[in-house]
Amino acid sequence: MDQYNDLDRNQRLAEIAAAETMKFYHGNMPGALSTLQPIVESFPVSESWTLDSWDNVWCGAFVYHCVILSGTRLPVRYPDVRITCNFAGVIAWMQWAQLSEVNKWVDVSQVPQIGDIVLLQQFCNIGYPDHMGIITAVDSEWIEIAEGNFNNMTAIIKHNYNNVFGYIRL
Repeated sequence: MDQYNDLDRNQRLAEIAAAETMKFYHGNMPGALSTLQPIVESFPVSESWTLDSWDNVWCGAFVYHCVILSGTRLPVRYPDVRITCNFAGVIAWMQWAQLSEVNKWVDVSQVPQIGDIVLLQQFCNIGYPDHMGIITAVDSEWIEIAEGNFNNMTAIIKHNYNNVFGYIRL
């Protein structure tokens, strides 16, 4: 694909992510049952992994949902033993993007682009990312991110660059 088409694809992903965010998906909340079914339906359900167990752990699933809606084809779990979980997990995205045969990882020293997937180390200093979203706007001091699981709901949030772990450019 030429660069123009890549830019179109990235813009489309950002637009889809923003639109999906405005549907106000959320996990279980006081007085409201979860609306996560459309986001998590791609992922296998087991006795230990049910719709209720997705509460507060679905940012990766939201990104996967948006990527699939944008027309990019990815399996639920990448078939490589170096990928330790399915694409509902933030770590799977990083592991996949850093594979030499995939080569989608963009280091934090690079300027992010609209439509990049951003991986954040937001909650714990654990040496790897623990949250993610899709960039919808870029400024020299902040990035705007469409994300799932911001306080257990979708949101568009501005973040400074302090917690950015890296980017994935599809």
